[in-house]
Amino acid sequence: MARVADSRSVANSVRRRVIRSSGRFWHVEDFEGSGRAVEMALSRLVEAGELERVRRNGYWHGVKTGFGMTVAPPVAAVRKVVGENEAVGAAGWYATNLLGLSTQVAPVPVVAVSRRTPTGIPGGGSSAA
Repeated sequence: MARVADSRSVANSVRRRVIRSSGRFWHVEDFEGSGRAVEMALSRLVEAGELERVRRNGYWHGVKTGFGMTVAPPVAAVRKVVGENEAVGAAGWYATNLLGLSTQVAPVPVVAVSRRTPTGIPGGGSSAA
């Protein structure tokens, strides 16, 4: 019976912390408690539309707007995946728009990385991540 109560308290703790945040990435390691209980709590939040799964063990809680939740910024998502020691930046039309040099909006954000392209990012490919 204690295990059920523990998993509920872990789930409540995870839910409270995620709901209070906005514009933040979350990982299982960010929470205390059983890894399995945290994974289940995060999975339930994804099913409820409160979180977006970016990749295995990586979740994004955006800002809620009238049009739905904001998506993870592509450059920030890639940086979170490859780490702080790698060079990451916008490329192509995506970069020119971010820099204010063009009003054209890239249909697909292109992010340049100084190492092999990470896998497992939705919409990612060999040239875009």
